[in-house]
Amino acid sequence: MSELLDRARAVAVSFLRERAGQGVVPAAKALYDLAGEIAPLPRCLEQELQGGGGQLRDAARTVGALGLRGVALAPVLREALSSPEDETTPALDKDTEVAEAPWCVTAEADEAVAVLDSVFCRAGRNPWPRWSVVRASRTATLFGFAGRPLAASPPRRR
Repeated sequence: MSELLDRARAVAVSFLRERAGQGVVPAAKALYDLAGEIAPLPRCLEQELQGGGGQLRDAARTVGALGLRGVALAPVLREALSSPEDETTPALDKDTEVAEAPWCVTAEADEAVAVLDSVFCRAGRNPWPRWSVVRASRTATLFGFAGRPLAASPPRRR
């Protein structure tokens, strides 16, 4: 039985390696999870982040999950941010996901705080993105004290 499982695993790994080589992010993630092969994953994630496709938020989340192994993708994450004029809910949500990834990779909050500040400012100009603000607020709490600049100033007493 063990021999059969080993053969099935080898076939699966071979298939995943081939698909990861074609840039398929889920295959590269599965290859990493199953066999510990990380090399194709950053390449696939970079393509996904640069392509700006519908899976960009998932790609950013995966980069964050890689921790220090994803540090080389930090510049690509920066490039994936939305335009400062884009106030749509998808753009705000995407930028929130993209902001969290560098924090997970580098543990430096300055850049992530700046991105979330941009999300809050853009959301303030649009009456619809209430849930985007909630998601950005939850992300800001991950930064602990480093996220303090995002807190509203307390009202001044006279």
